This record gives sequence, C-alpha cells and structure tokens, in this order.
Amino acid sequence: RRVRFNVLCVVGNGDGYVGLAVCKGKEVSSTIKKAIDSAKLNLIPVMRGNGSWESSEGPGNSVPFKVTGRSGSTRITLLPAPSGKGLVIGDYGRRVLTLAGITDVWSRSKGQTRSTINFAKATFNALVELNKTRIHDSDRDRLHMKSGREL
Repeated sequence: RRVRFNVLCVVGNGDGYVGLAVCKGKEVSSTIKKAIDSAKLNLIPVMRGNGSWESSEGPGNSVPFKVTGRSGSTRITLLPAPSGKGLVIGDYGRRVLTLAGITDVWSRSKGQTRSTINFAKATFNALVELNKTRIHDSDRDRLHMKSGREL
C-alpha cells in the first residue's frame, strides 16, 4: 500500500486577497510546503461591497451581490448581509472568507457539504465569480464596491 496525503491550504492577507490550493504527496511536510506555494500562486483579488438593503451608507465588508460557486456536488450561494451579522456559513467556508477580508455574509448550501475540500473550493469559486461579473460604474459607486486592499 502507498499512503498519500491530501492537503488543503488557504492563504490570504485578510484585506482583499485570498488563494486556495489542494496538493497530494507522500510526506506531510513537503506536501504542506507545496500546497502553500501553490496557494500563493493562485491569489485573486476579492471584490467587497455593501449590497444589503438593511445596511446604511459607508464601505462594506460583505459581498456586493448574490453569487454562487460550485465544486463537485457542493453549491454555495453567498448573499450580502448587513454589517454586524458575521459570517453565517460553515467552518471551512468561514476560514476562506475570513482570510479574504469579508466579515458579514449570509449563505445557502446545497449538495454534499460534508466534504470539506469541495466546501472550501465552492466558497473560493464563488469569490472567483464575483471578479468575472461586469458592473457599471454607477452600480459600483452605489454598492460601495472595492477590489483588493483598502488604502
């Protein structure tokens, strides 16, 4: 028998950038290092905004609009939440969003959500879908959207 280790790694600065990688290897320490290096190469800017109708004016630390990510059979829908609600999502999705700098979000999940790797990947893919969406400048101002680090 050959024993192989599967490592999921999420890196981020907590202020608008996050990366995720899954690596496999024979030894634990070398696999962890490989996963960290690969996650650093997969960094994406995270678009944040104030998309909840319950929120007041000002910069938001939520997602600007509803977005869905999927991996395998797992589907994660991230919804904008007003400030102060916190991260209403499963544990592995919470870790990805915390490292991305998002502090308030509601979520819905569907499918086999107990598979932790697919749950984290689906959350990351939802953040990737945020970047793919085209947004008019007037909507960007109305939702107080920002991408990447706050200066």
